[in-house]
Amino acid sequence: MNHEILQGLMDKGVEMLSKNKDFHLMLNEVKQKKYKLSDIGISTRVVSHWRKSNLLFKEEEKSSKNTTARFNLSELFWLKVIEKLRKVGVSISSIYNLKQIINKENSFKYVENNIEELKELLKSHFPNEEKIEEYIEVLETKGMSSIVETDCTTFDMLILIVILFRCHTGLLITEEGDVILWSESFIEHYPILNEKIHNTHLYISFNKILAEFGLNQKIKSQYIYTEQEKEIINQIREDKVSSVKVILKKNKPKSTQVEYEIDGKLGMTDLYLKHNRDGVKFSPSNGNKRKIVITKHNKL
Repeated sequence: MNHEILQGLMDKGVEMLSKNKDFHLMLNEVKQKKYKLSDIGISTRVVSHWRKSNLLFKEEEKSSKNTTARFNLSELFWLKVIEKLRKVGVSISSIYNLKQIINKENSFKYVENNIEELKELLKSHFPNEEKIEEYIEVLETKGMSSIVETDCTTFDMLILIVILFRCHTGLLITEEGDVILWSESFIEHYPILNEKIHNTHLYISFNKILAEFGLNQKIKSQYIYTEQEKEIINQIREDKVSSVKVILKKNKPKSTQVEYEIDGKLGMTDLYLKHNRDGVKFSPSNGNKRKIVITKHNKL
């Protein structure tokens, strides 16, 4: 990927994130080591092979055989990316080159060069002006890295964009082997990205990985999902659910339509008494058994 465009995307990502009041909180959440390999179903043997091939973010751990090692959310995302790339035949060397691109620490020069803009932003979120002045003073004298408790790599930045803005984000890999950091939020500033999405490419969706984690009961974080998303996930997990349809309004979930398949042991009267406000549908007879579907409408 063109170095100038890559740097521009990184700067734009940092600019977006620095304007979000939950950025620091979520960055620290993403970097906490609290997950195990068993949480995502990837074997220790496979990860050990990837580690020996220098594919993991921390190369000094390549000889480790610690099966109880803990990973942060960023590292879990990367392991899932490797898994998806290997399934479609992307070589170890190509993945290693990709890692070199996306594991670089980000510069916070945009934030440090736009102090007045940041000050106005903080005023809109935080009423305590004295605290804001203290924050700005530290930022001006010691830089952004003194405020952010942990490093933020390009990969971390993409994950945070997915979590905080919910826009479509991921990695594009072209036929020529070019790796592109892609997000719909970048297209306005770099129209060339829109051209790339229409060409032949492999797309690794971070949104899909996030959704997979959301359905995994072992991966829990109070910050990653909105209350609406948590409610939708809980509905999907309910017993005998056959489908969940999410109704959007202005691209935000407003209600759900949940279908449950139940057996035919209840009589017609009991069914309608119990589910009088819900839709009850019977499938065509199949011997002595019929499928009964209850449809419930829930506001979020």
